Amino acid sequence: MTVDAITICTFYSDFLKHCISNKKYFDRWLIVTVPHDTQTIKLCRLYGLHYCFSNRILDSGFRKGAGINDGITALGKDLDWICVVDADVILQDELPLYYPLLSKDKIYGLKGRYQVDTQQQLLNSSFNRTIEDENMVFGYFQLWHSSYRPYYPENSFHAGGDDVQMANSY
Repeated sequence: MTVDAITICTFYSDFLKHCISNKKYFDRWLIVTVPHDTQTIKLCRLYGLHYCFSNRILDSGFRKGAGINDGITALGKDLDWICVVDADVILQDELPLYYPLLSKDKIYGLKGRYQVDTQQQLLNSSFNRTIEDENMVFGYFQLWHSSYRPYYPENSFHAGGDDVQMANSY
């Protein structure tokens, strides 16, 4: 079992820098950004994170799904589990304990999300982030098997639209 993660990070490296510890939960973690986001590129190089560019992310709005699909393509064809995690989510050490329990025909999310508006809120977050498949699976963390859905919806020009389409496809 392998879990590859994709994070869209465009001009948000000030938050991503607090989430570098997420790297240990994935076999590969790919940061998708734009060529002119020099701070994210610098951060990826500093911490040895893989990154790629998507010129489609900022095409007519924020096209998160297009960026995710560019990341999936960059990771290659031999994908097992795919995780999309936002650049302002710090994952908990319990996450890998759930991996053996996952079902290939479900999409998984995290419980206990609230809006993070400042870096201090991110660092002070202590809410429960257990993995679940029971309720709406929001886009800040989505984990699914590539055999069920190899690509992410990209019909929206804002992140929430693609996220909801993905969750509703299960």
